[in-house]
Amino acid sequence: MFRDCPCTYYVHFYGHRLRLTLVAASREVVHIHEFFMQLTHVVNNVSASSKSHDQLQAAQEINITNMIANGELQTGKGANQVGTIVRAGDTRWSSHFHSICSLMRMYDATCIVIDNIIDEGATYS
Repeated sequence: MFRDCPCTYYVHFYGHRLRLTLVAASREVVHIHEFFMQLTHVVNNVSASSKSHDQLQAAQEINITNMIANGELQTGKGANQVGTIVRAGDTRWSSHFHSICSLMRMYDATCIVIDNIIDEGATYS
């Protein structure tokens, strides 16, 4: 790298530091911070127990089946995997993006599980 461009500065873990800076800066914007706090609460509540996780998987399987039957999803090898909701991590900004995408993909199933939690009443805070 230095041979190609001798004026290049090397900063150890530059990409990692940049990600941490981006996450820290996003916490300073109230709306963004609140959004990701709510996202974390949703992910934690829906994946808090194996029962909730199983309900999420079952609801998503039904949603996928209905969407295929209605022609809203294409079928193929490796397509339409059930998956799960992804938790965002502090060290990788891309994990925040993947968390949002997973919630969007499983939104209907997540709403069903949250409704079940509300109906049954939670035994934890």
